[in-house]
Amino acid sequence: MRERYLHNGTDAFAPHELVELLLFYGIPRRDTNPLAHRLMDTFGSVRNILNADRDVLLRVEGMTENAATLLSLVGDLRRYCEQEKRPRGTSIVDTEEQVSFLRSRFEDLAEEEVWLVSLDILSRVVGVHKISHGTPLSAEINTREVLRHVLADNAVRAIIAHNHPSGIALPSNRDITTTATMAITLAGAGVRLVDHLIFARDGDCVSFKQTDCIAGALRGELDTNAPYY
Repeated sequence: MRERYLHNGTDAFAPHELVELLLFYGIPRRDTNPLAHRLMDTFGSVRNILNADRDVLLRVEGMTENAATLLSLVGDLRRYCEQEKRPRGTSIVDTEEQVSFLRSRFEDLAEEEVWLVSLDILSRVVGVHKISHGTPLSAEINTREVLRHVLADNAVRAIIAHNHPSGIALPSNRDITTTATMAITLAGAGVRLVDHLIFARDGDCVSFKQTDCIAGALRGELDTNAPYY
């Protein structure tokens, strides 16, 4: 299989064979074909396997610590390469640029994550931080942690983003109230909350800034008559 890859690249392989070949480097001197089939049956695609949480991978029969780490590393490296296209110092002024900068961090994640982007006065990126990693249904937006990072970055603007892997990108009541609380806390430190972006697993995104009925939350306001509330 290694020779096939060296001569023909990935086009010569079925999806499960690519996984089988990769697994060999985590589990040498063992037939990795059965495990590759079990992974494909469990996760449905190579992309989903590489994006699966390491602890979830370890639940698959025959999986080893080394192989699970290898698969997780390859998935993380793929996302890292996407993020390298938009390094720190990049100016992200409008919503389209901000969504583009953050989308790859949430691509195909099975659990919710919360990310913070710190910006300077010219809307240049001065810091990017993962605030929390949660479950398929929730992740905590830790106000204290956000504040710590923006102060360390000497930021004057901030963007919060998280994902809804098991649903659509519409904000929950909790998302709205948390955004308002975050905006008030950051304003007290001289930092403006520019936007809160929510990504669905299919890449769809909702921007608080561009959604009139909840945009007030970015200023610390709550409209209990809003359709989302």
